[in-house]
Amino acid sequence: MHIIITLPTCENDIKNMQNVYHKTWLDTYPNQKLGISIDDINDKFIFALSDDGIKYKLKEALNLPKNQKILLANFNNIVVGVCRIISNEYQHQLQTLYILPQYQKQGIAYLLWKEAIRSLNNNLAIVVHLACYNIKAIEFYTRLGFVDTNRRWKDKNFIMKSGNQIPEMEMILNKLLY
Repeated sequence: MHIIITLPTCENDIKNMQNVYHKTWLDTYPNQKLGISIDDINDKFIFALSDDGIKYKLKEALNLPKNQKILLANFNNIVVGVCRIISNEYQHQLQTLYILPQYQKQGIAYLLWKEAIRSLNNNLAIVVHLACYNIKAIEFYTRLGFVDTNRRWKDKNFIMKSGNQIPEMEMILNKLLY
């Protein structure tokens, strides 16, 4: 499998990026116990998948501050993964690392991860926030050396149409370990 890592540069890239987010969310976040439904997930993406949402995200992607990076993983001209990382003077935050479900477990997340951290200051820790019940992600980050900080919360940005929320947790990769 030949994966090409690129930056989002056009409307089609953004459509494909939003597709990765949407399909991955549909595969990952519905949770009967927490009352998070497929309808909740689809509702979260109404604007993101609209023409206005795509234009907004394209403008954002083309004007990212220097402390942010968005990378796309492409296979046969299909965007199959997305990674976004934000840095500040204290830490780096891995904001997103999503791979289309049918392309998971093929090393693509690891390739995106390695490219994303290639230019980071390794004197700073990297944090990632993820759903407490996203076992695949927890296991992936653990294999990379991240450890659970035991921080848990519910973010108002993840209140679903149903009123339910995705509970979050934090993991950290200490400096000099990457």
